[in-house]
Amino acid sequence: MAEEQLNTNDEQQEELSTEPVSLDLFLKDNVDTQLDKKAIKIKGIKAPFVIQTISSKRFKEIQNDATTTSFNRKTGMKSQSVNQSKLTDLMMVEGIIQPDLNNAQLQENWGHVADPIGLLQDMVVRSGDYANLGTEITNLSGISTNDASEVDQVKK
Repeated sequence: MAEEQLNTNDEQQEELSTEPVSLDLFLKDNVDTQLDKKAIKIKGIKAPFVIQTISSKRFKEIQNDATTTSFNRKTGMKSQSVNQSKLTDLMMVEGIIQPDLNNAQLQENWGHVADPIGLLQDMVVRSGDYANLGTEITNLSGISTNDASEVDQVKK
């Protein structure tokens, strides 16, 4: 499988030119910064959820919110760890644009005032649907879950 990915990447590299191009092609007016959207049907909910791409800048902010830094007094070293569960929950709240998980009326109705993550977890009762929703958001955003798991394997 990794070999197939290498071949695909090699083919893509061959198609791309390394010749210099006009800087104009990189100017703001010539770059599509529109976020992609997609409707997702969740069993038991009458209207579809609408998700959108998470921008790279916003993803970095979310990742920082899910990261904790600790200091080892013996070694004098700092280390950082990402709470993957928190990262996923924050990405889902950011990526879902319908329903508005920050809507006070919706939160109050479900008993999760100022808790969009708890609201989402109660609304999407099937764990498979919850996981699928997260996968759809990461895929739409171009975040590869395979890359993350490969990095974890290398660390072991």
